Amino acid sequence: MAKKQYGIMPPFPRLVAMMRSSDNRHFVYGIDWLTKAITIYRNGTYEIVPIERVRFVEPTEEEMELLNRS
Repeated sequence: MAKKQYGIMPPFPRLVAMMRSSDNRHFVYGIDWLTKAITIYRNGTYEIVPIERVRFVEPTEEEMELLNRS
C-alpha cells in the first residue's frame, strides 16, 4: 500500500477574535499564516483581515456551545 501523500484537514479552529476598533466578538474560520491574515464571520459575511488588526479572546460558554455544534 502506498504512503499517504496528504494529511487530513485540520480541525475547525475554536477561536473568537475581537477587532481593535470594535467591541463585537467574531468567530474565526481560518488562519493563513503565509499572508498573516484570518477569516472571520462579521456582519453576516466572511471577511479576511490582517492578523495585526485582531485580538484573540477566550470564548464564552455560549460561544463554546455554538462552536461545538459545528
